[in-house]
Amino acid sequence: MYHNKNWVATLDSGQVYYRTAIETNVTGAHITSDAPVAFFVVHIGTIIPVTQNVGVSHLMQQLAPVNTFGKNFFVPVTHILPNRVRIVISQNNTTINQIIGGVIQTGVPGAQTNPNNLQAGEFVELEIFNTGCYIEADKPVGVCSYLTSVLSSSPAQCWMPATEQIIYKAQIAPFIPNNILSPPYLTDHYALVCTPTDTKESTKVSIGGAPPTQLINGNWIDNIAAEMSFYIMPLTNATASYIFTNQAGFIILGYGSGYASSYYYLAGSAMRELDAAFYANDVHFQDLKDTAFCAGNVNFRAEIEGELHTDQGRLKWFINGTEEILERDNITWNKTFTSGEYEIRMWARFTNNDTISKTSTLNIKSCDYNAVFYANNVHYENVPDTTFCNKDVYFSAVIEGLHTDEGSLKWFIGGVEYEEARDRLQWSKPFETGTYDIEMRVRFENGETVSIPSTLIMDVFWVKIKNVRY
Repeated sequence: MYHNKNWVATLDSGQVYYRTAIETNVTGAHITSDAPVAFFVVHIGTIIPVTQNVGVSHLMQQLAPVNTFGKNFFVPVTHILPNRVRIVISQNNTTINQIIGGVIQTGVPGAQTNPNNLQAGEFVELEIFNTGCYIEADKPVGVCSYLTSVLSSSPAQCWMPATEQIIYKAQIAPFIPNNILSPPYLTDHYALVCTPTDTKESTKVSIGGAPPTQLINGNWIDNIAAEMSFYIMPLTNATASYIFTNQAGFIILGYGSGYASSYYYLAGSAMRELDAAFYANDVHFQDLKDTAFCAGNVNFRAEIEGELHTDQGRLKWFINGTEEILERDNITWNKTFTSGEYEIRMWARFTNNDTISKTSTLNIKSCDYNAVFYANNVHYENVPDTTFCNKDVYFSAVIEGLHTDEGSLKWFIGGVEYEEARDRLQWSKPFETGTYDIEMRVRFENGETVSIPSTLIMDVFWVKIKNVRY
């Protein structure tokens, strides 16, 4: 294991390396190893910000690996204001393009105050209020949010995931210790739910196994610039678990406070690798093994941080260990699959000759489609061979075993969800002359999903009627 490129320890499974820092701030230290390790940081007497003279507490956090850092973040705020945010740079010559809802702080030891041309290991600190903060960088960064020191509560910290790392279901519970001391030191507990504004009302919660309902005892707070919203929901049932769902995705944090005490943690997100990734039908490669596709065409897409080498063969794709020669150096490609299990691997080489490889499993099942749709009574398979002349097109779906959760039936036009038709078996829409990709996505009772695409061709005729005198 190496600390800032200096060898510090050779460890066997189960062993721990511990280092006490003499420095006052080790933000930006670079820890590397030749095998996976977990890395924790701790501070035994923190005051946030350092100019405060109240609320001293220890902080402890497991840090996320650099390959999960992202470029887009939305950081909500708790009811304990203000909150602090620290942005850590992972690559040289990074620029933080947007900071909406946050103010860069001066006077923070070691912090940078210019968001341009930042180097690996440097950091910027923000103070945020009210509607949260949207952060966008041109290279991957790490973000941590802090509860500040106040008279009634001590500081706490929470690692923040990028907006790409959403999940669709999470179960949390209030952290209520068996307190034998008086007064009770943790009295208030909250869930902090972040989701896109246009789908926030799809967020539901089931408390103690009860039927899902809208979130309660709080309010949605919208951040217009980020197009994100968050909800601070009190967790008042000390003996129940809270199950949150939203088929459009969300990130959930948990926090609590009391007399001279607080906690703050990441309760639910997907720790997706974002340094280099590939997608199959828009499903991230780390999620592929849990997703079944019906036999047919699968679209692949690569998203890679850093500059690829200019030589041919810089990007390669493999299926079951055999390279797809025709797709070499292609960022996007597609292939028709029959039922079975396939190992998909993406390999890339960068300008400095470093290489990276990402592998996942593609599950293809034989489907006689438990779901079909029609456009003006034309079966979806025949829709591409049909030219529609009337602007208004009526869609209808026939589905067996549709899941009862909201968002189990979605319709897409040109790759963008048409939200007005969500969960509707029948709907209509006017179209202008042109060609449109139509897709119906269905989630069945057993949790399996299917995507049914088609192509709509419109040639709308306009008839000009002359005035005739009789």
